[in-house]
Amino acid sequence: MRVQRCKGMRDLSPEEMKKFRLIEGAFRDSCLKWGYEEVKTPTLEYLHLFTSTGTLTPAMLGRVYSFLTGMAGVERGWC
Repeated sequence: MRVQRCKGMRDLSPEEMKKFRLIEGAFRDSCLKWGYEEVKTPTLEYLHLFTSTGTLTPAMLGRVYSFLTGMAGVERGWC
């Protein structure tokens, strides 16, 4: 069974990850030298965060993955 990835996503091989981390590190170092600090945001967000604020337009709904978590039917997901 083939697993379908989110559009625009792909796996990176160990060799590709070495190159990715090298570039990422150079970028991070450059940003730190200019006074920027790193921020880590969640990979998944509650869907209502985007729908209630109007940042998720009807045209964008076709590009969003949502799923039920089992917690009182709350939908989560953004991909």
